[in-house]
Amino acid sequence: MTIPNDSKRRLGVLFLLTVLFFLSPPVFNACAAGVPKELDCSKALVSIQSVNAVVATRDKEGALSGAAALFLNKNPARLVKYSRSGSGVVIDPRGIIVTNAHLVQNAAGISVELFNGIRFEGRVIHVISGSDIAFLSIKPSFQLSYIPLANSDRLEPGARVFFIGHALNHRGSLFGGEVSAIMKQSSFRRFRTALLQVRFGFHLYGGDSGSPILNRQGCLVGLVSGGRRTGDMATLAIASNVIRDAFWNIPKF
Repeated sequence: MTIPNDSKRRLGVLFLLTVLFFLSPPVFNACAAGVPKELDCSKALVSIQSVNAVVATRDKEGALSGAAALFLNKNPARLVKYSRSGSGVVIDPRGIIVTNAHLVQNAAGISVELFNGIRFEGRVIHVISGSDIAFLSIKPSFQLSYIPLANSDRLEPGARVFFIGHALNHRGSLFGGEVSAIMKQSSFRRFRTALLQVRFGFHLYGGDSGSPILNRQGCLVGLVSGGRRTGDMATLAIASNVIRDAFWNIPKF
């Protein structure tokens, strides 16, 4: 029996992809296998910087009130600005980004930088009460690369996952780890939500908040919210199904 040329080509491509999947490094497995070829995980990550402003004042006796004492010296009142920085993940090509609420909540201004250095003004469109999740909107004139959400309910302890760092000392680097525990209801940072506990060979830094945890197919299984500084130094990430449920409840924007 003669195999048509088109079928031969398809078989050849399938064989090549199979070989690449098993022989290539984790970067290929995490960001290319099983996902649309136009999707590049690193292109869907953004840097976020929020700016907050606080008016520090003295009380009637001249003493400084609360945190203002850290900033105010001799001036009777002063506008104090401080910034927070972290990461976020594009989950909708129209410009919807998921990040941590503690990075952007009550911010006076938000700057979002894409992988290519293009900056946009970010707008908070939804914050989930009781969970460290916030959604931002930017208005690009082009479709963005994005990372699809995985079904985190299918994860089990021991599952292999990947983390793309954002802190300065390892920004853009890919690390492998494994899920050590899945906590359906857990209290962390005053929020209650479903968390993944992941172990990597290093501890996280402040700038890693909002970074993605990916499965082998390059889909989002969790969003870094923090980590333990002592003991097992585990990374804590908000499960993707919590993010999906929140995403479907975003008001019209």
